[in-house]
Formats: sequence, C-alpha cells, structure tokens
Amino acid sequence: MIDREVTDASLAFLDKVAADHTAGRAEPFALSVGYMFPHHPYVADPDLYAYDEGQVGPPRLPRAEAGQHGYLEHWRAQTGLNDITPADEMRARTACYAMCEPVDRMVGELLDRLDTLGLAENTLVV
Repeated sequence: MIDREVTDASLAFLDKVAADHTAGRAEPFALSVGYMFPHHPYVADPDLYAYDEGQVGPPRLPRAEAGQHGYLEHWRAQTGLNDITPADEMRARTACYAMCEPVDRMVGELLDRLDTLGLAENTLVV
C-alpha cells in the first residue's frame, strides 16, 4: 500500500534529521506527508469496514435544487451522485470511515517518532 511506503519513507527521513542533529549538523527541516487514504476508491479492510458498519450517520450532501447551487448541481450530475442509492452512499461512507483508521495509525507513528527522537518540542505539525 502506497500510504505505508509514504509513512516508512517519512520515518526514515525523521531518523536522518535526528542523526544529523546528533552529529552537530542540525538544520531546520520541512516534511510534507500526503496519503491516498481515505479517498476514492473506497475500498477498506473488511474488519475495519465491519467495525464501522451501521455506525456512520453524517447527513447526506443535499441534492441541489435546480438553479440554486450551480456548481453543486453540475458536480452531482457529472459524477453520477444524483443516481446512487442511499445504500450505495452508506457503503461508500462506511468504507471511507474505515479507511481513516490506518491513516490515524500512520500519523500516530510519525508523531511518536518525532517524540522519541526529541524533535517534537521544536516541530510544528499542521
């Protein structure tokens, strides 16, 4: 999974930053980490999907009234969102929620590594 590879490369980068600091080559650093999850396609781990199934209940994106919300109306028509069933929407939402768990874990790994390496106190995480 690409998100795992991104996390591993980011952890290795933080290890190098810490090694440089230890060796007296401390310099400011910037790291941008981008994940594919939880974006389309909504394919989640079956166990995580089962955990979230039946618990997802955010309001649906309202159907645009003709002429009220030009872009929203166009976007929903072009993406086929006006044609999906409520059951399809709930499956997609449930999968999206289930896909957040791995990302939460990976971001947690990065934050833990910052702390372990002594970089957390002087690092801004956005």
